[in-house]
Amino acid sequence: MKKLIAYTLKTAIIFLILLIFQNCTVYHKKTVSIEQAVKSDVKSIKIITQDDRKLFFDFLYFQNKELYGILDKPKKHQKSEILINPQSIKEIHLYNKAASKALSVTLGVGIPTAIIAVGIANFEMDLSGMRMD
Repeated sequence: MKKLIAYTLKTAIIFLILLIFQNCTVYHKKTVSIEQAVKSDVKSIKIITQDDRKLFFDFLYFQNKELYGILDKPKKHQKSEILINPQSIKEIHLYNKAASKALSVTLGVGIPTAIIAVGIANFEMDLSGMRMD
């Protein structure tokens, strides 16, 4: 019985960890120009600066020939408008919707299924080693 509780607890912890990572965001490896990023309609844009900092924005736009990034923080009910120096940008990557969904499904369904299968197999092995008197 203690082994069953241990397996259940381990499985619950693993599911919790997987739920945390289930909503992964994947970006295209190919970098795009500032103009392409401004015209895109993706839900997230990743900018890597010359000093290798990563900045994430919901969208970019030009106003009075200056580049701005909008970061929406719905939990805090605020939008941040940030002025971006185009010379500080090394790379711009757009959100990859297909890869993000595929990774979420893989992590959310595939891995827990494999873990449950291994747990069941191990549990059945433990039961087969028990003697019934």
